[in-house]
Amino acid sequence: MNDEQTLERQLFSWENWDELGTAHFMFYKCVLVKTIGPHVAGSMISTIAVNYEKSLIVLYDKSGHEIYTARLLVLVGEAVR
Repeated sequence: MNDEQTLERQLFSWENWDELGTAHFMFYKCVLVKTIGPHVAGSMISTIAVNYEKSLIVLYDKSGHEIYTARLLVLVGEAVR
């Protein structure tokens, strides 16, 4: 995965990641760049799953319990060329 301009980097940083399926990723040792639900920017989140096929982002605590789930929406930004 090219980390340079990914959608995920707009939301959080991470130390490691796994690809669970074609459009399903799991990120570990994350720090939020933007506030997601009640979790403010700068918060450490143990694991974040991003499933593009279902348009979901799921945050998990250190015990693997789901702590927040949200629907992913896309906003088209400025032209790059």
